[in-house]
Amino acid sequence: MNEQTVELIGKIRTLEKNYGFIKCQGKDYFFHKNDFIGFGSDLEADRTIYGEVKVRFEPSLSSKGPRASNVRRIDWPIRQHKEHNCRLFLALVRIYDNYITPLGCNVVCWKMREDKEFLLGMTVTKPQFDVSMPPEKYYITYHIPMRYWRQARVMEMERAPGYASMEDNLERLFRL
Repeated sequence: MNEQTVELIGKIRTLEKNYGFIKCQGKDYFFHKNDFIGFGSDLEADRTIYGEVKVRFEPSLSSKGPRASNVRRIDWPIRQHKEHNCRLFLALVRIYDNYITPLGCNVVCWKMREDKEFLLGMTVTKPQFDVSMPPEKYYITYHIPMRYWRQARVMEMERAPGYASMEDNLERLFRL
């Protein structure tokens, strides 16, 4: 590892050719997408959603100028987590609404207004292998800011049929 590891605020841009630049101390450090390590290596999504990201990198000088290698994201603010999770759940709802999975699970998506947010949910009905048993029903829910209300094009409910904690949601999504 280079002794010159620098911490900085970088703005990822110009991603059409899988590269970007990090602004530090008045210089633009070039990096290729393969230099970006770990979570957040989807540069286009990072740039589109977040713009500036704080990164740590190893600077060097190439024949074409300043270069950054081993670029790593060092922060992931809570609001960015929340925004990412909202967009991800909205995308999942678009895919799964009124869908029957290969395992025969029937998925119905819905939304319910609350004060400053709304509850976006999936009701999953999973048939039992033993037909004499009633189908298993479970819920996957997430609180979404009201600015996304119109993007969630699913049926509106007055009362939520079920509620799940965040930990339960991940486990339940994997069961689809």
